[in-house]
Amino acid sequence: MNEKQDIRYDEFGEEILYEIRHNVFILDWISYILIFLVSLFILIAFPIMISKIFADENPILVLIAVFYSPKSWLIFLLYIAIFYSVIDAYRQVFYYRKNKIYITNQGIGFERRNWFRIQKGFFRFGEVGLVKYYTPRPFLERSNCFVYYFLNHQAPSKNYRYFNLIFMPKHYHKVFLCDEYMTNQEREKLLNFIRQKTKEALEFQGITISDAELKDKIKDLGYKDI
Repeated sequence: MNEKQDIRYDEFGEEILYEIRHNVFILDWISYILIFLVSLFILIAFPIMISKIFADENPILVLIAVFYSPKSWLIFLLYIAIFYSVIDAYRQVFYYRKNKIYITNQGIGFERRNWFRIQKGFFRFGEVGLVKYYTPRPFLERSNCFVYYFLNHQAPSKNYRYFNLIFMPKHYHKVFLCDEYMTNQEREKLLNFIRQKTKEALEFQGITISDAELKDKIKDLGYKDI
């Protein structure tokens, strides 16, 4: 998390107080690049290898025969896992690269990649709640998902996992990023700031909310004591 050092504004004219960017550690970045290249090589090399072995046969028919064999499910699962590794590594290194959220005195803004364009948005305090999920990865730094939802909707379940998060209902706004450089003190400070501003905004609208309700609507699932 970067606290403001010089005054900066977003495109909506709001002064940025805190900013959290997608930031993959260098070792994880190298790991993702290697996973991406090796997995992509296997995906391309496997059909070529099969076609070379059975040079006189139609490679498509050969692949169908391979996947139709009694042990085809093993090959199929392996191929799916490798394909997923390519997609996931691409997401972490390239697709999420410009994802970020930021906090102002008026609300919460975000920028995220949405297919081939950057999507930007801004929610004023009192409009949305915030839930932060963690998506662990074996041997790699975990990635996180910040979910904004309008307070007139139910808070998303804490049982969501990575695949569920991708296919959440449209009224949940998701921003995937890695922010493991934040300290617990920074997380607590940020959550308390958002909760306080949200409470003030709701009270200004004549809506009373308890601290317990506020803590349930704005929370970090990885640090339940905060």
